[in-house]
Amino acid sequence: MVALFFALENAWRANNQPIDACVWVLDPHELNKTQGIEPVTAALDARMYENHISPAFYHQSEEPNTVAAAMASETDQRMFVQQGCFTIHSADTPLDKTDLPSRVLTKLTIPSQKVRELSFDIEILGFRRGELFPDLENLSNELRTRYSAKRS
Repeated sequence: MVALFFALENAWRANNQPIDACVWVLDPHELNKTQGIEPVTAALDARMYENHISPAFYHQSEEPNTVAAAMASETDQRMFVQQGCFTIHSADTPLDKTDLPSRVLTKLTIPSQKVRELSFDIEILGFRRGELFPDLENLSNELRTRYSAKRS
């Protein structure tokens, strides 16, 4: 639902006219399995990802040339609320261009004519910017937008 919120929010940017949106569905355990990594989704700071992350900081380290799926370390409120999940890329090929089984990565397209309706549904379900970005700036912007629209 969080991914759908972001996909729909971005689908409104073209002259306030909806465009097609998409959500990529990733099976993180299967991705890790296909990459020769243990089929679990550990936190980003887990030792199992060390060989993916260290080449970015220590240029002497050899790149494993794989992609790993990881969960956010729950030390940041925004990541916790958004249920952040990530891929760590040690390979240059974009994930959607990688030869993966269809069960690993699936693209779901939301046609432009459904964007408004789904955006409303997502908001009713509680997936709003003020909830997903839990800080005063986003909360105040959401309240300002909501209540200024009612006065007009």
